[in-house]
Amino acid sequence: MIRYICLSDLHLGDRDSLLNRFAGRDGDGLPLASPVLEQLVQCLRDLVSQQERPPTLIINGDLLEFAFGSVGNALTSFASAAALMLEPGSELFDEVLYLPGNHDHHAWELARETQYRADLRACGPGQDLPSLAHATRPFADAGVEAGLLNEVLAKLQPEGAEPRSAVGVRIVYPNLVLHQAGTDRAVLIHHGHFVESVYRLMSSGRRWLFPQRAPAQTVDEIEAENFAWIEFVWSLLGRSGEAGADVETLFEMLRYPQRVASYSADLAARMAPAIRMPFLPFIAARRMVLRIVFRRLAKGLSGERSRMAEVCSSEAMRGIEEYLFGPSFRQLHEELGEVPGDLTFLFGHTHKPFDKMMSSPDGGQVRVVNSGGWTIDTAVASEMFGASIVFIGDDLEVVPLRVFNDAPGGGPQALTLTGSGGGEPGRFAKWLDERIRADGASSWQTLIASVEKATRQRREHHRSRYGSPRPEAP
Repeated sequence: MIRYICLSDLHLGDRDSLLNRFAGRDGDGLPLASPVLEQLVQCLRDLVSQQERPPTLIINGDLLEFAFGSVGNALTSFASAAALMLEPGSELFDEVLYLPGNHDHHAWELARETQYRADLRACGPGQDLPSLAHATRPFADAGVEAGLLNEVLAKLQPEGAEPRSAVGVRIVYPNLVLHQAGTDRAVLIHHGHFVESVYRLMSSGRRWLFPQRAPAQTVDEIEAENFAWIEFVWSLLGRSGEAGADVETLFEMLRYPQRVASYSADLAARMAPAIRMPFLPFIAARRMVLRIVFRRLAKGLSGERSRMAEVCSSEAMRGIEEYLFGPSFRQLHEELGEVPGDLTFLFGHTHKPFDKMMSSPDGGQVRVVNSGGWTIDTAVASEMFGASIVFIGDDLEVVPLRVFNDAPGGGPQALTLTGSGGGEPGRFAKWLDERIRADGASSWQTLIASVEKATRQRREHHRSRYGSPRPEAP
């Protein structure tokens, strides 16, 4: 039986998301669910229709596009998606667990401050005031109410109908642990932003400026040091009126290496005569230094999503090791007493799905699964990018199903199941494969066709804005 279904990087409210109806140049239709989302929900309904208990939906970050879109569009898009998945009386899921990412980090800020107000009200006279937590415990029952999204869900109730207990959304942040009691198996889920150094910039800066101070050791400390930076750039800056629209254009440009080189050279040429550098009295020298600085800064801000030559760069692998084997392993020790021997680390964020094994410091093996993302970022197709639906069974077997492969024509990897680390599929994976390829196979093929059409529309939109730049060289 399917116990959990995990999706990440839906980016609802973003015109580049395959799950929003294509907006074209004028933006019309953006908040509506796309044919891709409609068919995706239908496929999932067919798959779980014979289960006695509905599965739980885990949304692993970047559900909403707050970074480069309006709150109104993001929430309206969420309402459109929720109407398909959680319509009262025909709910596809029994509950929703939500781990905000970098593009929707503001959802966590709202939730934790709302929870803090409730904690304050519960304090009696003379009691010490509680602290404002930067993280929850990593279990489903420790989640806090996602008040903003639950207000949207309340609007789905038919007017005049009797109030009923609706499916709610709870936030667990930044890690969620699924653990089967009495076994050595667990799944550790994190959106993936703390895997990249740019989202730990404040922690890095603190180490440089104050090397005598101890670095952040826990997930709570990492969030405490970096939340304001994440909130500013990826949840606030992009919504700053016309300036925000310009920031979005700049970030889109960072995904094209040739345009970064050209823009860096132009910006350096404009700035070199206007700034003073006593150690560089000649304008030509200042221009050269500024160009190098701007290109390196752009590379850092663009992150793993801009690296089209490999599915997981060496920098990303180091980031996984630092976050997983450091703060996350400490959290597992604290909460479970040990790191389970059969551990899967599930993340998204980079929009490049993969499934591989990684050696841990204690000599064991950790399965690392990336679920990809549902946006078309550039005019250049790359099979590195795409999206998987991740199914998790009652025994916590993790099975990614690749349904979107961003190669010309959809690519050969679409609609493929993988076993642990890309090996032989297990019992749950084989059962899923049989179900998908039985009477519901035509529904999944319709989904693949919808994805291919939506991909072509968005790629053409990118070409109309940026031309057809060359792909990044390997």
